[in-house]
Amino acid sequence: MLSRDLWIVIAAWAALAPVLLGVGLLTRRVLGGRARSAGDLWMAYWLGWTAILLLLQLWHFLLPVRDLARIFIATLATVGLITGGWSLWVDLLRRLPRHALWAASFLAATLWLANHALYGPRFGDR
Repeated sequence: MLSRDLWIVIAAWAALAPVLLGVGLLTRRVLGGRARSAGDLWMAYWLGWTAILLLLQLWHFLLPVRDLARIFIATLATVGLITGGWSLWVDLLRRLPRHALWAASFLAATLWLANHALYGPRFGDR
């Protein structure tokens, strides 16, 4: 049985993933590229991470990072997910049964990382 805290970490990651994907898809579109297959979603995820970090750094030059910044990022993510198109998600769902081992490995890694995220201080960091 998984602990409640572990589920909270996994839920936070699950809530953050569409935001990172949406911003990444939008960033890719603005830079002139377009995600064409499910494999491009992995790059969009990390591109979203870097774009959000850059946007928040630039935002902080003018305004404090508060709820307005969160609303702005959520709006960008929504636009990115909508303009990304359904074909990516259909492609992902079509590929998933053929890559069941990869999906199971991803879930196992998620559980392992979430468990390690809950560890206390180690290596002398007390």
